Amino acid sequence: MTEDINNIIDDLKRFISKIYIDIDKMIVENILAAGLLMLIVSEYEKEIKKIFINRATMSKDCQITNFAKNMINEKIRNIKIDTIAGMLGKFDIKMRKKFRIMVEDSGKKHMWDTLIENRHRVAHKGRQFTMTIRDIETMHNEVEDVMEYIKKAISMK
Repeated sequence: MTEDINNIIDDLKRFISKIYIDIDKMIVENILAAGLLMLIVSEYEKEIKKIFINRATMSKDCQITNFAKNMINEKIRNIKIDTIAGMLGKFDIKMRKKFRIMVEDSGKKHMWDTLIENRHRVAHKGRQFTMTIRDIETMHNEVEDVMEYIKKAISMK
């Protein structure tokens, strides 16, 4: 996932560097940055659902597994840190605590939630969006560990 996203970021930077008029460059970059953010957060959401579904499929009860898969697909819409922690807590309170400790110790909560909030602005609110591709790239690279924190918490390793 990360390699694909990094390749897309590099392609966008090359494309923008070929635009000669600064005002056009700003407008185009803003549009491309919004699209990039939508793509990245969509990938995060897919990966988080996959992690939860993989954990749910450990049950030998097919009906419980199917129920869990459906609930995960229905309920995981907002992937801010508090929401992820809440979902982990529905499996086991210890999972939620472990995840929160890892996130708090890393200081990545604010960056992760900023990406998610800005994606929400672009997708639903039509509000002003001011992140650049460089901002998104920096935050994306900084928060990559959050997926590992989820995996560690849900597996309780």
